Amino acid sequence: MKAFLHIGTAKTGTTTLQNFLAKNRQNLLSHGYLYPNSPGKTNHLKLPVFASNSTKFLDIHQFLQLDTPEKVNQFKKKFPNKLKQEIISSNCQNVVFSSEHCSSRLIDEQEIEQLKKLLADFFDEIEVIIYLRRQDKFLASSYSTAIRAGNTSPFKIPSTAIIKNRYNYYNILHKFAKVFGNNKITVRIFESSQMVNGDLIQDFMNTIGLETDKSYQFVNNLNASLDIYSLEYVRILNKNLRKIIKHNPEKHINKIIKRLETYSHQYQNKENLLLSEKMAREFMSMFEESNQQVAKIYLDRQDGKLFNQSFTGLRQQEISPITRTIKLLEITAFLLKDKFIHH
Repeated sequence: MKAFLHIGTAKTGTTTLQNFLAKNRQNLLSHGYLYPNSPGKTNHLKLPVFASNSTKFLDIHQFLQLDTPEKVNQFKKKFPNKLKQEIISSNCQNVVFSSEHCSSRLIDEQEIEQLKKLLADFFDEIEVIIYLRRQDKFLASSYSTAIRAGNTSPFKIPSTAIIKNRYNYYNILHKFAKVFGNNKITVRIFESSQMVNGDLIQDFMNTIGLETDKSYQFVNNLNASLDIYSLEYVRILNKNLRKIIKHNPEKHINKIIKRLETYSHQYQNKENLLLSEKMAREFMSMFEESNQQVAKIYLDRQDGKLFNQSFTGLRQQEISPITRTIKLLEITAFLLKDKFIHH
């Protein structure tokens, strides 16, 4: 019996992929593949929660209603048996797991060992699948997610510790390879030119040995992007609207975000990208050596090329305070126009 363990990374279409797998559970079963419910209906959050020994999961504990140490301990006692029963009853020879939190929050080798120990009780073979996104694009997408979640901090380059654990892919892969083995790590690159038919779903299905056909229900990309000015607008709202609206300010902010997704789509251009070419080049230079190691060790690319290194389309200059102010006023006008039209 074989397990396919998809560990992210974050910001590589994981939400879209997990929704596809969850939506097509029955179809996958007919092909001998189980996408289990017991670790989570869409995102298999319970896998990293089970393996973790730290407090990095307090937010997920709350989401899973594991809000006391006693509940966490009870969960860890019962979860392996629940998973075992689901696997046995499925009669499938292949089981697919997916949670980006395996790569982002299982920092210690001991935690990864715990994850392997859980799965090794059920499977003869475990293949770890990881998608990697160019780090500057990963950084920009991570900031966007943080702003959408209520962050109020201006954009900045992360700390050394965060870079080491989140953006240095060699560090992440080395820890998983030490536990599962180099030959059990499958690295895929989150670039359309490096995916099967330029598509994440088709690429992942091909990786696990399946073809996609019309019998599968497909899902749209679930994360629409915001341009740099819209992100700044939301950041300011996060900082100030909560002072004005005491009851459920998130409801109002989320409505504005939906409209700003339309604005971003309509007015997107290279001036609207978060990182300038200079910033992107400087950030990527931090990973030149480690990315080459990943390419050579895990993809057998002796030229050391991991990503498309083109910086074409990035803005050339920093944004002036005057331009920023004008754009924020433009967004306000867009939102007011929308309000007047619908009233």
